[in-house]
Amino acid sequence: MFLICIAHTHSKALTLFRYKADVDGKDVEVDFWDTAGQERFSSMHPSYYFGAHACILAFDVTRKVTYKNLNDWYKELRKYRENIPVILVANKIDVDYKVTQKKFAFGQKKNIPFEFVSAADGTNVVRVFKDAIRAGVEYKMGDKKDFMDDVRWAQGWVGWCGGCFVAHLCCLLGDCGCCCGCCCCCAGNGFVGRRCN
Repeated sequence: MFLICIAHTHSKALTLFRYKADVDGKDVEVDFWDTAGQERFSSMHPSYYFGAHACILAFDVTRKVTYKNLNDWYKELRKYRENIPVILVANKIDVDYKVTQKKFAFGQKKNIPFEFVSAADGTNVVRVFKDAIRAGVEYKMGDKKDFMDDVRWAQGWVGWCGGCFVAHLCCLLGDCGCCCGCCCCCAGNGFVGRRCN
């Protein structure tokens, strides 16, 4: 899964690549976040979804289990990012191009765009990322927002160390019991050892 963030200050720990794009003659700064294999743990920490404006949800056509798991990943994405645009991609079509003749119903059922891609030979990759960037810009400029769009970076609330960011955000979402107390931004604001929710 790639999460795409448009012109936002985000923890560098999640940034795979920063890119400057041109969308309708305007320069747009984009962060691409790769979930870095977090999928193998069956769920991701809510902080991965913070600030995302679009998502490329990928499955591997050579591994049926990745297609079967799409519903779980989509459900989790929608739990935290209810309205961001999603593009579904079937990757590794270079292994056997006949797979492009198959029908994959997931995208149709969820009413999301679907593309066949090959990261190995580049088939449709650039187009998918450009489409995701455009969709992310349109989402960010539009009226339909998610709860996570209202979460703001604030000194003493969300710190720059990974522990503080994770602790405060997950407490805000009710997914943990207490803050970490790992740095001065937690300790200086009374969060050490007390429940946040």
